[in-house]
Amino acid sequence: MTELEWQDYRRRALKPDANRLGTWTARHWGRPVALRVTRIVGPLGMRAHQATAAAALVAMIAVVLLGIGTWWSWLTAALFLHAWYVLDHVDGQLARLNRTASLDGTMLDYAMHHSWNVLVPMACGFGLARAQGQLLWCLAGAAWGWGALLIGLRHDVRYKAFIQRLKLVHGELRVVGGGGGRPQPGMPPTGRLRRRATWLTLKMLEQHMVVATLTTVALAWTLLGDAGQIVTGCYVIAMALPAMAAGIGLLVRSAAREEAEHEFAAWFQPPPEQALVHRDGWWHVE
Repeated sequence: MTELEWQDYRRRALKPDANRLGTWTARHWGRPVALRVTRIVGPLGMRAHQATAAAALVAMIAVVLLGIGTWWSWLTAALFLHAWYVLDHVDGQLARLNRTASLDGTMLDYAMHHSWNVLVPMACGFGLARAQGQLLWCLAGAAWGWGALLIGLRHDVRYKAFIQRLKLVHGELRVVGGGGGRPQPGMPPTGRLRRRATWLTLKMLEQHMVVATLTTVALAWTLLGDAGQIVTGCYVIAMALPAMAAGIGLLVRSAAREEAEHEFAAWFQPPPEQALVHRDGWWHVE
């Protein structure tokens, strides 16, 4: 494949603005490595849904290994999590190359991500409980997983609420493209300490950060023995409380600010000189 052919292949396989948007890990590791994998499995006939299933299977193997709760199982789990991170980019690349991108594929991908958010932390807690004989580690893992799940679901449940309202609309609304805001590169916030602490918590809960940090603590457990196991436990505790606080706090703040109402109004607008009115349990454009 010539350089010109390779650049065209990248353009067709990658998301728009793939070099600008997303995390550093995705831009410089996940997407480029996945592109090489896609180039191998694509001609073999693999489809996007199959790649999603393969990524989910690899993630489940990592979950089981974390739950075993030994240094070697955590180290092996870290390797599987890195493989999952790469495979997680392959399904989208295959869909774009084969022009099979669909809402169903996106739904499956989101379902896998939400499952990952809750199962990996819970497996960490269960693994530590097995290693130390203390069931309270299961509670820490559950708190971390619940918080991560709430954070990951906060936009999904908002958009489900959008669809619920649209089902009750009599009349026509205009869909305004980009009404919810266009993607921009994420930047650390400035200002109050609480905002910066929330940003840091959300950053540490991103899946690529969890993979990298779990790799580090698994190496610590391997090299330092019992001292490394203490480091591992400190990491789980350090993730559990902020994750739960951030998950609940973001939902409460969204409801208090009526963010769902504002975003719905930005995406879906009645024609000029008309309004969306709630009456008798229905929404009317009049």
